[in-house]
Amino acid sequence: MYFKHLTQISTKQQKNDLIIKTLSKMEKNKSLTCAEINKYSIIEYLKNKGIDPAEKLRNRFRYYSPIRNENTPSFDVSLEKNVWIDRGTGEGGTLVDLCTRLENLSVSEVVKKFNNDSFSFHQLNIAKPKIDKTSSFKILSKELLKEKRLCDYLEERAIKLPVAKRMVNEYHYSLNSRNYFGIGIDNVKGGVELRNKYFKGTLGPKAISYFKGNNNKILVFEGFIDLLSHFSYSKKEQTSSHIIILNSTNNTLAAKEQVLQLPKNMEVFLFLDRDEAGKRSGQVFQNLDRKIFDMSYIYKGYNDYNVMLMNKPNIKKSKGMSM
Repeated sequence: MYFKHLTQISTKQQKNDLIIKTLSKMEKNKSLTCAEINKYSIIEYLKNKGIDPAEKLRNRFRYYSPIRNENTPSFDVSLEKNVWIDRGTGEGGTLVDLCTRLENLSVSEVVKKFNNDSFSFHQLNIAKPKIDKTSSFKILSKELLKEKRLCDYLEERAIKLPVAKRMVNEYHYSLNSRNYFGIGIDNVKGGVELRNKYFKGTLGPKAISYFKGNNNKILVFEGFIDLLSHFSYSKKEQTSSHIIILNSTNNTLAAKEQVLQLPKNMEVFLFLDRDEAGKRSGQVFQNLDRKIFDMSYIYKGYNDYNVMLMNKPNIKKSKGMSM
């Protein structure tokens, strides 16, 4: 036993000193489990590898994916849960999962290296969750778009204001006792998809947005900025088509179900990003028993509709489209 020889120690202080040393030795000899390793901060692990976030959002850090090449950052680390997700591939997990990818090791090898201090894990801190509950927000008002700073932001994105004023709203809301405003649209679960120059996110549950039309066309966009880009580019301020906005490629299956609820003779026009995530979403729709048209040729050479619009604001509109 570790404490058997304590009876031979003469003073109380000597006993205490020996207990401390013994406990330290026991702790050092104890192997940490995966669950214990996963308590260490993913953000600090990435920082130690020289990987810094591209964006610091409300409850997560967003990076350019460290496990693949991409032009738009889509690798998120949750501040609350200390987990990661690569939104471009759908992969995600814990610190150990990430180490297996970045270090090209098995789980057992990661655990072994951690316990042998072969990594710089000993420099990391235990992740302290930054909790940002959706219950802490309140929509104060939903108004016609008029705030100058929001209008200026849209114009910087080459969005025509008459289009924006018809299709989106200006929201004022409180979050953690502070007031904000942004451009937004409602989604089908009662949440609000919001953005301004400094923020992009969702208040409430994340879901698709759907706007019912009265013709036989369904237009599918990845985000509402893409929607606004299309109608700014085509110089149409309104549409009679049905509109579905994914708001995240993670909502592709929900968007597919929305399409299936509409008449089978309807035509589906896809305006998705030209990256891998957009292509995977597009394939889900291509497998439907519907007439599907990939419209991303309009912004060929660019990742998405808005990037094209900002780089070529005077480009001629695509012909043969009446939506």
